[in-house]
Amino acid sequence: VKNNIDLVAKNEGISFILDAVGLKCDGVTTRAMTEPVYVEIGLAWKKDKYLSYASRALIAFLEQYIKDNFQ
Repeated sequence: VKNNIDLVAKNEGISFILDAVGLKCDGVTTRAMTEPVYVEIGLAWKKDKYLSYASRALIAFLEQYIKDNFQ
């Protein structure tokens, strides 16, 4: 979030931020969306590089959780 707000503060554009509650930055205005906004998210990792056991376990957990709860 901080990087996005820094870009806005530098007049580089606007940004969607997931949690603006309590966010303060000089010269930047935030506004909460009044209706629910649904976003598609994903995971990213370096192709063909080693992933720790914990990283692989997290990916497996998230894949199963999404399959069980959102499909």
